[in-house]
Amino acid sequence: MQENETTGTTQGNLQPAAASQPAQGNKGKGLGIAAMVLGILAVPPAFIPLINILSFPLAIVGLILGIVAIILAKGGKGPKGFGIAGAILSAVALIVTIAMYASAAAVANDPEVREAIDRVQAAASQAAQSSQSSATTTYGSSTSEKETTEAAFDEATKTFTGKDTTIKIDKTVVGEDYSGKPMLSVYFTITNNGDKDMLVQLLYYDVVGGAYQNNGTTRNKLSMAFTTGGEEDHLQDSLLPGATISGIFDYSLEDSALPVEIEFVDGFFSDDKYILTVQP
Repeated sequence: MQENETTGTTQGNLQPAAASQPAQGNKGKGLGIAAMVLGILAVPPAFIPLINILSFPLAIVGLILGIVAIILAKGGKGPKGFGIAGAILSAVALIVTIAMYASAAAVANDPEVREAIDRVQAAASQAAQSSQSSATTTYGSSTSEKETTEAAFDEATKTFTGKDTTIKIDKTVVGEDYSGKPMLSVYFTITNNGDKDMLVQLLYYDVVGGAYQNNGTTRNKLSMAFTTGGEEDHLQDSLLPGATISGIFDYSLEDSALPVEIEFVDGFFSDDKYILTVQP
């Protein structure tokens, strides 16, 4: 009798433990399936700019659920295939999203890209001003038009006069940029000849087509240099019509021993070019 009672008691204790294992296994499997579904949903938009911001939270949650499912599977509480698949897909989506935003940030901070954007803005502003200045307004029998000014370069004073901008090169100084590479700082005085407020940097681009160095094989355009601060360059100041201000524009030098050719143009669409050669 005692042996039977003991056996009965032992069997009674084992029955609940055996019943709990399928429930725990189903929980691990459910988390793995959820992680895989989230990973599948997160991967496609991760490769699409702007839209990939939506895959970021899906990938984070999917990665967490996948890791939890894998941990439960190691304890014998469900299959680990779903969890591994979900974690991998979520990790891929997360890495792709972060990489795309990091690449976009790097491109946006590239000096040549920034200069190109600024030049496009300058061209658009100039085109708008040109369309307004070329339009005629008739009052009765009289017609008023804005007088045009021919571009001119005075080599003695290093002054270039365009339709909307006049710039004088005061001096050039060789220094180092934030990374210790040689750069050429162009000190200038600029006047807004237009009838609207304009950023100094856009006025500069209106008359300076670029700076170049000729190495005997190629004529290379110099990019804008990043500096560590120091003197105020005034490039982001808004210059009033008829006003004059001094500023600084920095170029990264490819070879500090080669002369630099500063190219003047009267606006983006002008074919006339004037060259001022300076020795660093």
